[in-house]
Amino acid sequence: MKTQVRLIVSTIALTVLIWIYANQASHSTTTLSVPVKLDPAEAGSLWALHIAGASADQPDSRQVQLTVRGPKKAIRMLESETSQERFALTVKLADQLTPGRTNSRDLYADLSGSPELLQRGLTLQSVLPKVIEFEVDRYIKVPVEFKPDAGAFKGALVGQPTILEKVTARVLESKVGKDFAAYPLVMPLEDAIREAFDKRRSEEASGPLALHFPVQLESLRLAVDAVFEPSVVHVTVELRDQSSIERKTVRPLSVMVRTQDFFEGYEIEWEDKTGAQFTQSINCRVPVSKLDAFRQIESTGILAYVIIDSSDLPVDATAAAPTATTVPAPTTSATYRPKQVHFVFPPGFEDVKPVGPPPTVNLRVNRKKTDVTGLPTPAAAP
Repeated sequence: MKTQVRLIVSTIALTVLIWIYANQASHSTTTLSVPVKLDPAEAGSLWALHIAGASADQPDSRQVQLTVRGPKKAIRMLESETSQERFALTVKLADQLTPGRTNSRDLYADLSGSPELLQRGLTLQSVLPKVIEFEVDRYIKVPVEFKPDAGAFKGALVGQPTILEKVTARVLESKVGKDFAAYPLVMPLEDAIREAFDKRRSEEASGPLALHFPVQLESLRLAVDAVFEPSVVHVTVELRDQSSIERKTVRPLSVMVRTQDFFEGYEIEWEDKTGAQFTQSINCRVPVSKLDAFRQIESTGILAYVIIDSSDLPVDATAAAPTATTVPAPTTSATYRPKQVHFVFPPGFEDVKPVGPPPTVNLRVNRKKTDVTGLPTPAAAP
């Protein structure tokens, strides 16, 4: 009998040793960095969680150091999935959440029974940190009141812009409080009005104009981080006039010469000896979308010039007689020719148009009394 007992005990001990050896040979332990996410069980979309130490773009998830033990094959598979960022753990929050309070979770207790580990035959050995803390916030929906801002178009509008839709905002309660609706949000509309206006107006457009255009709310830099419903609203504005008459002073007056070697043999004589002709004023029709920018242009930013061509040259006694298409300039010192002043506006203002008859200046072209050396010009041979 004693022999049988000893045999049974020896067999059991040997079996245990073999099992332990086999377990040690087929199992291993590993430590991995794994993301753990907190998931509210109660209407999760209404809650916002922020775990201490989590990144700003994923506040409800953070990396933890997880040590697990299990079959080597399962360990290798877990290590592969983790390196490819295809493995994560989720902690379901069954407790009722209270906004504005710091909460804590024992991750070892939460993850020990995780189906993601147990189904692989893995057991949790340790987790760091063992306890995490997180803040709870709640999304609320509140009506939004907007204050449209037409910017540079403010003085050109009849009344205020009209927003057709009623808008609600999904916001964090802690960010804005329950009195959110008491603070109108400024809606910048200057760019949207300018874009809609430039699509509708014509070259010589004048008179009132009604504009209707959509506005993507999330594209605006509003004072609060929110999700708006609807995300697009439709705005109506009425312009008192599509353009405005602006008077601009331009200096100095330039000369464009279209005859070769002009300044070697000729000079310009202006009728006005005071030099007043070098400062010109012009009335312009400016689209309201460019009104503010146009008013910022300096007096030297617009080119004003007159054109001198061969028809302005004095009659030369040795020259051929004038043709039907060429009218020679008068040669008497008492007579001046009116020359039209031309204007060129800066890039971006090509649609600005002068209003009224173009200004003119009186001048005449005389032959120089000295040559380029400064010596008197010799008289022509008889």
